[in-house]
Amino acid sequence: MVENDLYRSIYCGLCKQLGRSFGPLARFTLSYDFAFMSLLQLSMNEDCLRLERQRCAANPFINKSCCCTNQALLNSADTAMIMLYYKIKDNIADSHGIKKLKYLLALPYAKRAYKKAVANQPDIDQLINDNMMRQAQLEEANCNHIDEVSDPSASSLAAICETFSEDPSQKRVLNRFGYCLGRWVYLMDAADDYLQDLKNKAYNILALQNNFSTDAFTVRQSIEPSLNLTLGEVASSYHLLNINRFKSILDNIIFQGLPYVQKNVLAGQPIPKIPNVTLVTSTKEEHYEGSI
Repeated sequence: MVENDLYRSIYCGLCKQLGRSFGPLARFTLSYDFAFMSLLQLSMNEDCLRLERQRCAANPFINKSCCCTNQALLNSADTAMIMLYYKIKDNIADSHGIKKLKYLLALPYAKRAYKKAVANQPDIDQLINDNMMRQAQLEEANCNHIDEVSDPSASSLAAICETFSEDPSQKRVLNRFGYCLGRWVYLMDAADDYLQDLKNKAYNILALQNNFSTDAFTVRQSIEPSLNLTLGEVASSYHLLNINRFKSILDNIIFQGLPYVQKNVLAGQPIPKIPNVTLVTSTKEEHYEGSI
């Protein structure tokens, strides 16, 4: 199986798992971020991974290779629903008019899924809740320190990644990996949303640090050194992980996909929402017969 096909099978498996665990509407929350988290967790263990040809919900006439239920997919689905619930609550607080009504209508469904997910992941829920509250407090206070305001997001991802291994030394490495990746994601979001946040008068750390400049290109370029250092730490931590499988796929995401995303965001260019943008696949083929 070509590497990109394997990655897509995990992505499709997560889609199926969201539907099984939380109903068909949950599939609309599917993201490549959580597919990556599933892939990373799967890479840290050696449990047999089953792949099957299954019908695609989006196109029932097509059979696709799909990763069957496993603990990594279950964990990612639960975490996705927990984060969705808090995100919707945050959007309700920050929105007005029709946009706020949209989030209010989505809240009952998100709350039902959230309650089910929390029953499986109470510690993750508490962690995300605490960090979301801390994030809100920092933003309400117009915090002007990048390290401080990015810490809640970074700490959340650090703690989630830490659960991917039972080995104490690997837990420490995963914590560092997740922290640096979470910091990078927070700053990338701030750069990507810069002009929209200025328009909506929403909190943006880069706006505060640059006196609300409308020169978005210069503002984005100003954080490139910090982003490069953070990506360097992500790579250094990644090199210390005991990756049991899928290393070539993860290598492509870490060393090619993330820099590619950063380059485009800092240039103010859109990023196509397709897997092989983040995953720059090689031509190498590996063959998987039913299970891994």
